[in-house]
Amino acid sequence: MNSEHEWETVDWLKDARHLVDWVNSQVRNRVMLMIRHSHRLVNRGFQASLTAELTPIGHETSAEFGRRLPTDRPVSIFYSPHIRTEQTAERIAEGLSESGGDLVLMKELGILLGANADPRKYAAFAGEVDWARTYQLWSKDMIPEDTIERMEAYTQRLHPYTLDKITEDSGDSLHIHVTHDMVVAACRWTYLTLKNDPGLDVPFLGGFGIVGADDAFRGFVDGKHTDLRIEI
Repeated sequence: MNSEHEWETVDWLKDARHLVDWVNSQVRNRVMLMIRHSHRLVNRGFQASLTAELTPIGHETSAEFGRRLPTDRPVSIFYSPHIRTEQTAERIAEGLSESGGDLVLMKELGILLGANADPRKYAAFAGEVDWARTYQLWSKDMIPEDTIERMEAYTQRLHPYTLDKITEDSGDSLHIHVTHDMVVAACRWTYLTLKNDPGLDVPFLGGFGIVGADDAFRGFVDGKHTDLRIEI
């Protein structure tokens, strides 16, 4: 398997390529990335998805992601307590190390798993509609709170572990959060100023970034900058 060739040619890595190129252009700035885990095994239902691991290409492209990160800044990696997010984080760290990068922290972060939910009710609800529809209803507060907490409440709880952490850092640190498409989609919509909610369209290793320079913070998504929706 030629991970370098796959990195340059695989369609679903387009977003990841944009993010890595952007991070490398942010000299002496604080940067946060929130990304989805890499390519996983085929989802065969809600329960099976809980233990789905990365595919061989998922492992290789995660490592290539790490190899292409800047090596002249301290990097911290946080990941959801889930096998595929942990594998993604480990391979990114491996690739970063191979290229001589500076990994200063690697930590599991439970809140990156997702919003508080009743597992039985949430599984039943998601089973009746597809995941994309579940996200749309969640973003519009149309799912009962005894099934899953409101999106705004969840992203507010997540804020101290993401945006606040990067504001507290000095210099040119890079924080990477490896999580799931529902989390990336929720934070992308509530953190960034976007014309329309892109929904659950988050490719593997894709997501968004936030950069802080001279105490001014901006977002980066879909290959371009955007303002923040919230104050930090």
